[in-house]
Amino acid sequence: MRIDAHAVADIAVMAGAALRTHRGRAREIRAPKKDFLTSADLQAETYILAALSEFGDIPVLSEETGGEEKHKGRLWVVDPLDGSLNYWRGDHFWGISIALVKDGVSTIGTVYLPESQELFFAALSKGAYRETQESERAIHVSAGVDVKKSQVWTDHIKGSPDLTCEIFRQLSQATRYPQVRLCATASLMQVAQGKIDGYIHPKPEPWDIAAAALIVEMAGGKATNFVGEPWTPFSESIIASNGYIHTQLLEIAYAAVTATRNR
Repeated sequence: MRIDAHAVADIAVMAGAALRTHRGRAREIRAPKKDFLTSADLQAETYILAALSEFGDIPVLSEETGGEEKHKGRLWVVDPLDGSLNYWRGDHFWGISIALVKDGVSTIGTVYLPESQELFFAALSKGAYRETQESERAIHVSAGVDVKKSQVWTDHIKGSPDLTCEIFRQLSQATRYPQVRLCATASLMQVAQGKIDGYIHPKPEPWDIAAAALIVEMAGGKATNFVGEPWTPFSESIIASNGYIHTQLLEIAYAAVTATRNR
């Protein structure tokens, strides 16, 4: 079966519909390597992995069941439910992420936000798109050049509360009204469609960024690690922005990391 962005997006949409239906019946499950997990995460993953298997014998790296980081050949990178705590608590800010990686480079990415029924997808060198029930259109990052007027979000970092707080403090001083929304993929989609101007995460997992950062980049944005190197699905840190304020965000990230280390 031919793999294209639309075919992968269809899988995310079907999984999202099931998650919306299941939400009131989901139960919390404790897992040794994950701070929060619901039965819905596992059910969504089972569906997605079964659907992806129709494309052939391609290895999978998934948040819930793991897998091996492969830098050669093809690899699916999947988060069946990003923002599990939001989902559990009734917050609409959660989503599904599926990426196809080839030789360490994301080539197809899709993120679906079921509550708003927004589908985002991109293929390498082919632009980024947002589809709703009403329309499908190309998306583009914002054009803001003044970091003081920019909105930049970050996220909670597991095991590093000091760094979380320091990044937020630095953003509060340098930008306008930063937020922590506990869903990397959905936050990055706000960058991709120009609703916010940047996003900083000092310790993302591959499934947080493999699809979402590709979509940001194909929407005209820029994504690097904290030292300014081009991002990969396996980057240990990420800054995604509209490109215009990227240098300033690198400086903010450096200042936050330095301040935390010196304590």
